[in-house]
Amino acid sequence: MRAHCGLKPNSRRKILTKAEALRIIKLLSALESWAFSQTDNRSLPDYLVEDIGNAMVLLERVILDKNT
Repeated sequence: MRAHCGLKPNSRRKILTKAEALRIIKLLSALESWAFSQTDNRSLPDYLVEDIGNAMVLLERVILDKNT
């Protein structure tokens, strides 16, 4: 099993670092590659599911903080 990209939400911090933004871009690229390579109905790898959830938390924090 492949290691996840290292996205971990930190509730004390409200900004998204450049490194985290780059990891999200790489995550989206991996997701796109996985989707285009599917010829059967295999599920998304667990590490991508976890990283997508963490990326969502980070992005929600950035968006909601800037709009409040």
